[in-house]
Amino acid sequence: MATTTCTVEGVGLITGLPVSATVSQGPPGQGTCFVLPPAQQGQKGQRIQATLAAVRASERGVTLVSEDGSAHLSIVEHALAAVSLLGLKDLTFTLQGQAPELPLLDGSALGWYEALKHTFGRTPQTPQWGLSKAFYWRMNERVALYAEPAEHFSITYTLNYPHPCVQQQWATFASPPTPQHPTTEATLLSARTFGWASELPALQAQGLAKGVSLNNTLGLLEDGTTTTPLRFAQEPLFHKMLDAVGDFYLAGLPVYQLAARIVVLYGGHTSHLAFAPLLSQRLHRLH
Repeated sequence: MATTTCTVEGVGLITGLPVSATVSQGPPGQGTCFVLPPAQQGQKGQRIQATLAAVRASERGVTLVSEDGSAHLSIVEHALAAVSLLGLKDLTFTLQGQAPELPLLDGSALGWYEALKHTFGRTPQTPQWGLSKAFYWRMNERVALYAEPAEHFSITYTLNYPHPCVQQQWATFASPPTPQHPTTEATLLSARTFGWASELPALQAQGLAKGVSLNNTLGLLEDGTTTTPLRFAQEPLFHKMLDAVGDFYLAGLPVYQLAARIVVLYGGHTSHLAFAPLLSQRLHRLH
């Protein structure tokens, strides 16, 4: 019987080159992994596990590296956020194309979520892990994360950039939604990556962000507007929360299995990835 797969294709954020990923169900216990195109015909492609140990870089996106350090793959966080929210495991992403990165799609995780759900369905998830008490971790004078016991998962994020969209802003995603925090999963999934439009020329001069376009990135402009309209209020904050969901998955923490309230002050990939193992060490089984 043929293996059920789906293929997601687009351009890479960093390189702007075409790239695709064919996703299949792997054997139980293999973990989620990525297989890169082989260097030469007839060879096997390098395999990279979606684990915290494989993280090589976390500036402007998460880059994973193979065990021998000879191959890397960037911008994995959106796909992994979709995997986490769907409750899937042991997936194999087989890459085709010239770019060592996953396709950016529209800058959100929605395309990944829809393709994976259509092919593999959704596994129901309930809280399995909880905290006995709250704890607080500070990365530096500005960045800090906090976790406390709760009945279900929620994440609150704050940003303070000099732009109306993200200036002294707080937002919360809770599962299940509450009257105080009614934002749905669909909103979280559709939040696009963002950045200062003024930084784009310098980044591209460094060989970065060559795939950025109006179709996949929300640009913040110096006059307080954006390059395209917001999909909803506080979209940048929800994209940060989406990134955190993908980053926590690398530490073996599907967020819907957590009975915890997470608060992130001015965070990003680096702080998420540093905090996740500390959180994991403090969790205990609920049942």
